[in-house]
Amino acid sequence: MLVGASLATRVLLAHADVTVTLVAVGAGIPALGLAGLPVLLRTDRASAAVARRLRPLAEVLLALDLVAGADRAVLERLAAAAEPVVLPPGRMVIRGGDESDVLWVLRHGELRFTSWLTHPPAVRWRRVMWAN
Repeated sequence: MLVGASLATRVLLAHADVTVTLVAVGAGIPALGLAGLPVLLRTDRASAAVARRLRPLAEVLLALDLVAGADRAVLERLAAAAEPVVLPPGRMVIRGGDESDVLWVLRHGELRFTSWLTHPPAVRWRRVMWAN
C-alpha cells in the first residue's frame, strides 16, 4: 500500500502543484479508511460475538491452576479448541495405562476416581470430585 501511495503521490506531483497533491492525498487516505469501515465493523462485531460465546468456558479455564497467569487471548484460544462432552452416569472416562491426549475439565456433576492394586475388587483408594 505504501508503494502505491508513494507512486500516486509522485504522479500527482509530476502533473499538479504541491497544494493539489497535498489535498488529494489528505482527502484520499481518510476516504480509503472510511470505505473500509463497514468491513472493519462487521469483523469487529463477529469477533465480539465469538468472545461472548467463549467467555463462560474461558472463566472455567481461568479457575484452573494449570493456566494461572494466562492472558485472555490464550484462554479464548483454549476455549475455542474445547469440545464440551456430556457423559451418562457410570461412563468410564479414563482407564489407567491409556495414553493421555486430552485435558478433561469437570464443569457440572460428579466424577469418581478409583484406583486398583492389580485388578478389581482389590480397591486401593477412591476419590469423588464435584462441580456445579
